[in-house]
Amino acid sequence: MLNYATIRLDALIYASGKEAVWDFLVSMDEADIKLAKDSPPLLGKAWEPYQDTLLDVGPNNLYKASAICHTALLPAQERYDGILTETGTKGTPETGEYDRGISRYFVHSPDGKLTLAFDPNDRQKCDALEIDHKDYFWVREGDGWLSTTVPNNSEIAAYRRGNTQQSEGLIMVCLKICPLKRCPDDVIGFGPLKRRTNKVNIRVDDRPVIDVKKFAECHFLVGEQGIRWGPGKAGNGQYKISFLVNDKEKTNMRISSIIVI
Repeated sequence: MLNYATIRLDALIYASGKEAVWDFLVSMDEADIKLAKDSPPLLGKAWEPYQDTLLDVGPNNLYKASAICHTALLPAQERYDGILTETGTKGTPETGEYDRGISRYFVHSPDGKLTLAFDPNDRQKCDALEIDHKDYFWVREGDGWLSTTVPNNSEIAAYRRGNTQQSEGLIMVCLKICPLKRCPDDVIGFGPLKRRTNKVNIRVDDRPVIDVKKFAECHFLVGEQGIRWGPGKAGNGQYKISFLVNDKEKTNMRISSIIVI
């Protein structure tokens, strides 16, 4: 298949020239983009349990709006390019020179900043497996309020360059998925926030999150004004998102990604 495609491409270039072939391929790409934007999203039965969330968010916003995923997971290009940590330190899975964050065993008081952590036991000596890692942002009881800005300045520069679409003000948080969906006893989720027990607190630009709406393995943050948070304090679609855990038994929350739409 690949050999045939290469031969076909060479034949087109020979017959029409490189510029004509390039223009043709660009036009096909633009047509595909337009078709994707103009076509209604296909919602199958898998999304039926989340109909209420879909109605609030809007299927077009979920599937077609500009989104930035602030993720701790690997592989992710923003991790390898130093965009997530805003250091600019670049690396690859092979070199391991990218910002790895801090081993969970050496995390001290994070000074108000949301910590990127990893579990050394997740790192394996097998080269074939040394790429897929479930790193996370760690919120622990006793650390006080921990905050991050999403998207950060590096993410805006990398992913919103030339994009004039205004943010929908939707914020989704995805917790780390535990093996077999059975988390350790000391890991806390969004249940206490929904029950308003004060054991889990979240703020967006210093405004309280009073509820969450589940969508698959993630949750949209809901404030006193609803599921949309507006353009952010600076009016540029950036949000200061803060987390606090107050539970002596379930002492920590592990966040894999924060997504702004």
